[in-house]
Amino acid sequence: MTVGARQRWSDAAKRALVLETFAPGASVSGVARRRGVSPSLAFSWRKRLRDELGFPTGEKRVVEPAGFLSVVVADRGAAHADTSCTIEVELAGGARVRISGAANTDLVAAILKALARR
Repeated sequence: MTVGARQRWSDAAKRALVLETFAPGASVSGVARRRGVSPSLAFSWRKRLRDELGFPTGEKRVVEPAGFLSVVVADRGAAHADTSCTIEVELAGGARVRISGAANTDLVAAILKALARR
């Protein structure tokens, strides 16, 4: 194949690529790049073939917002205190809370409880 030559894609190859873009967690751009197709062409094929392949027009993916996990802070006692530790919590908006040094377990628990109420 020479530079600038136009590649022809069979209908079966187009359908296979479009089906791959509808797989959970797949991105159209990522699939297109792996297959050597321009992302705009892959989006065009997807738009044209989605009804034929059984995917409703205007399908929207629902993304659940991130939540908090349950955290248990165990007090290991003064003999096991580590003064070089750092605890960092990143919030959904991108803000971060960082606790450095010997963290008091009651203080860490209170901070996490306060953040969970927000």
